[in-house]
Order: sequence, then structure tokens, then C-alpha cells
Amino acid sequence: MPELEVREDLSSLPLQDLLRRLEDTDRARSTPIFMELVRRFEPVIRKGWRQTRGVEYSEFANEVFQRAFGALPTLRVPLTFPLFFKHVVRSVAGDLMREARKAPESLDDVGDVLAAIDAEITVPLVVSSYLEYLNARERTVLELEFLGGYTTDEIASRIRMSAGGVRTLKSRALRKLRDVIDRDRRTLERLSGPSKKVDAL
Repeated sequence: MPELEVREDLSSLPLQDLLRRLEDTDRARSTPIFMELVRRFEPVIRKGWRQTRGVEYSEFANEVFQRAFGALPTLRVPLTFPLFFKHVVRSVAGDLMREARKAPESLDDVGDVLAAIDAEITVPLVVSSYLEYLNARERTVLELEFLGGYTTDEIASRIRMSAGGVRTLKSRALRKLRDVIDRDRRTLERLSGPSKKVDAL
């Protein structure tokens, strides 16, 4: 009887582990890893796209993922993925908006749009990059707020919890994420040398 291939649940792996696996996996077996990255970061792309003008969502999302996956081999330190991905989203937004607007005067607001994209995706990108460090309820609260755009009261209603309980859960989850991010920042600073500070997202 032929052995059945056991499919691993990649959703519980930290982002850095996923990226390392992608590095060590041949192209034929990398599809599930790419699909997990798409699942995690598509909401971030959608939030960035909402700030653009005159750009189709499917074209925007496809271009972001194509550029990101094409450039992943150049990503030497997996911890820098959030900065890398933010740069890709901004670059695609700028290029597609410039392409959609042929008249020079219609390009005046591209810089403003890129600043709005930064403001819109920075926290969701960090949250998406570190969700695996949270328990299920903490993850749900942050996903609903930072990726889904729900208010505290709406989240409380959805997960059958008091608004105060949601705020407490959110505060605890953000504190956990801050600790992990600080740890990763210290690691990056060690890797880049004592004199270099690593900027926050």
C-alpha cells in the first residue's frame, strides 16, 4: 500500500521558520509555503491597496506577490521580512499608480499615497509577521482589529466577551508581540554590528 503524504499545518510556524524552509525546499515542494505566506499577508496587501487610486486589486496583489517571491532569495536575514515586504508593497503601489496616471500633474499625490500606505500597513504587517507567538484568542482579537478593521465593541460581540475583556486581551497580546519584536531587534543589531541601530518598522 503506497504511503500517504502527511501535510503539515504550516499556519502554526513562525514566519522565520517558514522562510528558512522555503530556502531549503526545492521549487516543486515550495507551493504550500508560498500559499501560507499569501494567506498571512493578503490582508496587509488589501489594506495597502485601499490607499491607492486607479489600480485594480488583482493586478496589485499579483504584482506584490510576484515581486516578493522573486526577491526572497536575496533576503539574507528572515527577521527583516516585514521591512522587505513593506518596501515591495510601496514599490508596487508607486509603479502601478504612475503607470495608471500618464499626465505629470496627476502624479502629485503619489508621495502622499505612499505615506498613507506606510501608516495603514505598518502595524498589520508586524501583527501578521508575529501572530504565531500568541494564543488563539489573542490572535483573533488582533486579526479582527488590525486586519479586519473591527472596533472593540464589534470584536466583543463576535467573540462573546466584554469590551473590557477584549481590551485586556489586546493589551496582553501587544505586550507579547513587543517583547518578541524587541528580542528580534536586538538580534538584528548584533548581526549588523555594535554601531548600527536597527530602525523600527
